[in-house]
Amino acid sequence: MGKTYRIGQLAEMCQVSKRTIDYYTNLGLLQTVDSPRRSRYYDESAIESLKLIEHYKNNHLVLSEIKERLTVLRSSRTDGKLVLQKMDSIEGLLGKLEEEVLQLKPHLHSVDEDQYEALKSQLAAKGMALAKILALLSQGNLML
Repeated sequence: MGKTYRIGQLAEMCQVSKRTIDYYTNLGLLQTVDSPRRSRYYDESAIESLKLIEHYKNNHLVLSEIKERLTVLRSSRTDGKLVLQKMDSIEGLLGKLEEEVLQLKPHLHSVDEDQYEALKSQLAAKGMALAKILALLSQGNLML
């Protein structure tokens, strides 16, 4: 068995409150290690889980979505981990795409009407295809 930490130690190491760790534990985001003592103990995986929780919160995921992702990561199936990695990658790419579209917006006034219509139709077609794929995926009708 690896190193274990009491709730206070974990809180200090990860710079979160004991109350936050307790809350995450009660929600099932963090798992305790069996111990004969009354105190709750956490192993090294709790540190990684707290880092992931923070990462996902920064990406505006709600705690129920974070719990689903942590559950996939805890499963022994490597294909689930691969899917989660791909989903994270897609989310990152979508975020970058959104930033680029926002950066493009102020420059659209410098193109003529024909160029604007051509750009708009290209983006609309690709955007609709992406939207359909994402809709099918969210409905469970598309397997990655």
